[in-house]
Amino acid sequence: MAKIIDTFVELRQAQLISENYEEDEIAQDLFEQSIDLGRYALDLIETGLEEYGVDFDYHSNPDLKGDMFVILNLIVSSLLRDQGLKHVLHEDLDMLKDRILELEKYQDDIN
Repeated sequence: MAKIIDTFVELRQAQLISENYEEDEIAQDLFEQSIDLGRYALDLIETGLEEYGVDFDYHSNPDLKGDMFVILNLIVSSLLRDQGLKHVLHEDLDMLKDRILELEKYQDDIN
């Protein structure tokens, strides 16, 4: 009887390891898809802004390159949140949202 229980436990442990591995693969795939989709969205943003005269020559404007890098990471973080995956920038996004709401309230008070 002990042999049957040991075999069952070993099989269950192997199944759990396999499931965790599959979950990690799924999470990695969603992360990669979020990056691809974020880059596509950023490309659309840049294309739209170029029509309004924004120059995306990153060599002459490295600060703009940094800004767009941050925007890309915020998009990726948002996409991952939508999939239920954690991202290091989620807390920052929440703080930025709160700060923007405070600024809007301040603007409303002025006007």
